[in-house]
Amino acid sequence: MKLYKSLLIILITISCSPKETSNNLAIIINSQDSKDKEMAYKIIEFTFVGVRLRGRLYLPKNKSKEHPLVIMAHGFSATINGMVADKYAEEFYKAGFAVLLYDHRNFGISEGTPRQELNYWMQCRGYIDAINFAYTLKNIDKNKIALWGDSIS
Repeated sequence: MKLYKSLLIILITISCSPKETSNNLAIIINSQDSKDKEMAYKIIEFTFVGVRLRGRLYLPKNKSKEHPLVIMAHGFSATINGMVADKYAEEFYKAGFAVLLYDHRNFGISEGTPRQELNYWMQCRGYIDAINFAYTLKNIDKNKIALWGDSIS
């Protein structure tokens, strides 16, 4: 199992670079803030293989510097709303990280059919497009992007 995780990390690292962009990448950041002003986030969308992946972008209040980013997605059958992933995102945010938390294709607030279908390779591709999306964001340190997953994420 460790070998598979290592290979996945290597594949994602090789597939992504600051200059690489996806042809189908759409940057849409809505101005909706969370209801909890201490835990402010923006609702975001980016395009992934013809569907929109949606999630939250938590940005630290200090806009004068670039922040390290943690890209996160949920595990098997979960979503970003009210399960484990959002709690972890809030803790990373409190520790000073920017956080991009999104629902995988076919889950939660993201598009895709059939709903609730797991496809590991598509989820890996979702991380790649999330990284490409992150490269377009201001106040993100492009050299300090980490991936985090829970369960089968």
